[in-house]
Amino acid sequence: MGYFKTNDEKVMQARALYVEQCRRVQREGERFAERFGCARPVCAGNLSGRMFVGLAFRHAPDLALWQEVGRPGVYEPRDEVPDDVAPERRAAVGEALGALRQTWASERPYFQADLGLLKGRLGLHGADQAFGMRFHYVDGVDGYFYFHAKAHAGAHCIEISADEFAVAELAAVKRQGRRHDARERARIL
Repeated sequence: MGYFKTNDEKVMQARALYVEQCRRVQREGERFAERFGCARPVCAGNLSGRMFVGLAFRHAPDLALWQEVGRPGVYEPRDEVPDDVAPERRAAVGEALGALRQTWASERPYFQADLGLLKGRLGLHGADQAFGMRFHYVDGVDGYFYFHAKAHAGAHCIEISADEFAVAELAAVKRQGRRHDARERARIL
């Protein structure tokens, strides 16, 4: 895994666009979550970008209507009424579930922040380039964009040591006023 930094103008523009797209994903998720009262949006990244993935509730949701998906505490509407719902409640639950699924399908955020332009500007191309958990990045306090990835980066990227990356990462985390732990590392937006 290589460590790199760059202050290339096109990379910085692509990074700014990606950050704005991530903020849009979050804003759209927050607006949608407001419909459900005590819920907050859960957004996550994958190999191609960042997207809305479900809702987290402050209080346990009605499990006749909601199911956990992908990660603990993240919910989306069920596909069908669960078998353990009492026969006298099945029709009412089915109707409520249908309305919930309709709202979910028509109003949930579908916009996704796209990492493609940023990856391209960094010189990382192809499906075999391991992003996601193997791609970490930091906006340095010195005007550089720091990252490490499995692949070798473009010529405008300067290869650096793991120690230099760690110093830049810690400075960026301190600038944000966040704890420096595994959940916060290299997720500076």
